[in-house]
Amino acid sequence: MKKLINISIVALLLVASFTISVTAGDNKAAISAIVKSMKARYPIILKVKREGIIGENSQRYVEQLDTVKSPTKELLTLIKEENADRKKLYALLADEMKVSIDTIAKRNAVRNFKKAEKGCFLKKPDGTWVKK
Repeated sequence: MKKLINISIVALLLVASFTISVTAGDNKAAISAIVKSMKARYPIILKVKREGIIGENSQRYVEQLDTVKSPTKELLTLIKEENADRKKLYALLADEMKVSIDTIAKRNAVRNFKKAEKGCFLKKPDGTWVKK
């Protein structure tokens, strides 16, 4: 499992490195800061995904599962920060690649669904949660 986390972090860094290499100016620094923030948060995101507390929704963000009736302040902050970083990153990448934010976000949602670990939850467009 630790090896899987390490592989996932390396993959994230490779994607981030590629992303940063195709950007310029202020966007490069902004993207780098966002990726750093997301990388620091990733082990916790992965942990709560594995615990069935949050999952990936089809709108490109993380979301708490409906079964979580009393989310902690920490969980709500984690979700809010992750989604805010994703939203900013999508906007910066869309600007650099001259495509819509929705295009970037949809690509990310598809990638996250494909890369989700077995046992993690994914929210389909119809609003139902499925366990991969």
